[in-house]
Amino acid sequence: MWPLLCSLLAASGWRHTAGAEVDLQSRVRTHLRAFSFEDLPPGGDVSSSDDGGQTLSPVNACDCRRLCLANHTCRGYGSNAGTATCRLTELLPAPGSTQASSGDWLWHARHGVRRLGERCAVDDDCSLLVAGATCASGVCGCHGTVREDGTGGCRKAGNFTDVSGRQLASGLISETSVGSVTACESACAALMSCVAFDFSAKQSRCRMYAEGITNEVNSTENVKSFVWSFSRADGTPPASYQEVGDKWLRMLPSGDRLRVADICLRDGAILLPEVTRKGLELLRSYIEGESTSPYIWIGMEDMLEEGRYVTSDGKEATDIAWDQGQPNAHDPDDCAVINRNMAIHDANCLNHQFNALCQYVGENLALNRTSWLTMQDRKYPARHGNDGDERTFTHTTEGVHVPTAAWTVDLGQTVQITSIVYAGRVDCCGSTLAENRNRLTEVRVGSHPMAFNSTHSARCVWLEQPFVAKGCARLFRCTVLLTGRYVRLTRAKPLLDFAELAVFGNRLPSQP
Repeated sequence: MWPLLCSLLAASGWRHTAGAEVDLQSRVRTHLRAFSFEDLPPGGDVSSSDDGGQTLSPVNACDCRRLCLANHTCRGYGSNAGTATCRLTELLPAPGSTQASSGDWLWHARHGVRRLGERCAVDDDCSLLVAGATCASGVCGCHGTVREDGTGGCRKAGNFTDVSGRQLASGLISETSVGSVTACESACAALMSCVAFDFSAKQSRCRMYAEGITNEVNSTENVKSFVWSFSRADGTPPASYQEVGDKWLRMLPSGDRLRVADICLRDGAILLPEVTRKGLELLRSYIEGESTSPYIWIGMEDMLEEGRYVTSDGKEATDIAWDQGQPNAHDPDDCAVINRNMAIHDANCLNHQFNALCQYVGENLALNRTSWLTMQDRKYPARHGNDGDERTFTHTTEGVHVPTAAWTVDLGQTVQITSIVYAGRVDCCGSTLAENRNRLTEVRVGSHPMAFNSTHSARCVWLEQPFVAKGCARLFRCTVLLTGRYVRLTRAKPLLDFAELAVFGNRLPSQP
């Protein structure tokens, strides 16, 4: 009751107009975390005199709290009820960071205004003062797709991709005059909220954007355009994954090929797509220490076409670390395994129980989000297409003819999408290429829930020929980095059915 009353008094009395305080006030209105405090254990401590703060008296505890909240530089306060003394500090109060005092002080550390290396409970503790910072293991830091910049801040990790010819039109941040494309690139790279820019040499003009490509409209201007490519997709690997070189891997207990692939996908992972001898040798130590079976499932198969081996990340494999006498081309030995010598064999996909190696891709941004389907069959609703379970599937109503069947998912916010994973039904359909229904499929990314024309959306992938066997999952990268909130899967057939569509990418950085 008392802390809440203090916070309300502070909120109602906050009328400062100095530039920095106005900026903090506007940000705090959408950053409620900064209205609360962490109560430190009682003790006889007071902050040092060089903490950049001030001592006030007589001031009671409630007014001390209000004064701290009203000051954009205050990151904590201490109060002494016996002497009615208040101490505001610009340093974050923490056990062990104060000086001994004979008074009976109670200290409070402000939430939401933490810097790199300081204690935190949630991401919102870190991101107000340091754009891009998050909380991990109780400490603010630059994690995931950002790195420390050496000056107490975070910078984006990644690089720019040339998309010249495509129009950048959404989320304009600024338009300035600069002398070169390099200067424009540096300005965008340094700004956390900038994910794209274009530069006109003729006009010496640099435009920076908070969104990348959102449509299929070609640019009518003579400009160079670039979109930021993050170092990896959003997401934190589950605790069961280990970092091995540039990969996050998990060794699964023995199971059949379809079962282990399903477990990988639930983690936001795919079966390991590495099949080269050099690449597998780099994983030898990890594999030898983790595996318990003579063979290990990996992400390569020729189920669609005998002898045409495709990896789980959608690439046709040519440089393959086959063991001597492999592949033996015995039907139905269509799935790849590796042995303890890091050599590849083909094996029956269903009749063996082996360990499996998952490689983390990222957080599935579509998981359990709102989805809908044209002519939905009540027994197989749209939500089964993004529930994380390959054993369920979504299905349009049979016998109802529509020109194009469509399934759409709302990601809940605008994101940059890099890839999708499509999983075909386990129980059906198409044991031959002619019967395979996983064809004539398009995935588009858009900004409108219903309008998916060229001005409101852009194509991620078009899969004309059969692209995945029944019960299998495969990753496909968008042909260009796209920005949008809605993902639509369409099939140029009256019937649409599939087990799962996972979406990977990056949430757009917040405005500074």
